[in-house]
Amino acid sequence: MAARLSPPPEEVSARAFARMAGLVQEARHDVNAFCELIGEAPGGGRLRQDPVHREWQEFWGTNDRSVLLAPVGHGKTTQLRHRLLWMLGHNPNLQIAYISATERHPKKVLRAIKSEIERNKRVHWVFPSLKRGQIWTTT
Repeated sequence: MAARLSPPPEEVSARAFARMAGLVQEARHDVNAFCELIGEAPGGGRLRQDPVHREWQEFWGTNDRSVLLAPVGHGKTTQLRHRLLWMLGHNPNLQIAYISATERHPKKVLRAIKSEIERNKRVHWVFPSLKRGQIWTTT
């Protein structure tokens, strides 16, 4: 039985780069691809969009105003945070009002969005010109 030869490292690198470039390009146009590329699953690892998350993203993409009721721990905040990042990537001048029953929750989400913009290298791969603005309010 003949030994199977591995491709040269340059070829492996070129394939990996081409695959990542394709994922980045897809993430610019598809919010679900963006969520999967930039997100991290609870406990680490790659985030995978469940069918219900795809439904939420579709709903938000076709409705200007919405209310989403789902049990705790189903990813509502994560999905919305990633959608807002994706929207900001397309329009950095977008103004967003995040309204909640308490002031604490929107502040937490805003801090998370700022952190993603400042520290998540995958966000920069998809939207290289997205950066933290000069004026950020927390209320």
